[in-house]
Amino acid sequence: MEVETAEDVEKAINEKTAMMWFLNYAGPNGKIKDMEWVALGKKHSIPTMIDMAADATPVENLWKFNDMASTLYAFPEVKGLEVLRVPVS
Repeated sequence: MEVETAEDVEKAINEKTAMMWFLNYAGPNGKIKDMEWVALGKKHSIPTMIDMAADATPVENLWKFNDMASTLYAFPEVKGLEVLRVPVS
């Protein structure tokens, strides 16, 4: 299910929600920012994933998104480098 606002997210979450996936290329113009997405997931104890192919460069973004503490994030094939993070808590 696609959502546009935080209110939409709140309405969409139910007992079958296994993960919240954020497609980051739409983030700059979207109504939900990446940090808010992660916060909504944490609020409801739902893992979040951020697909950051559009933000793979500069390399400093690797740390930006790591610091955000999303459950999972991916930089699909960044110039031959594939990064997938699953934190250990």
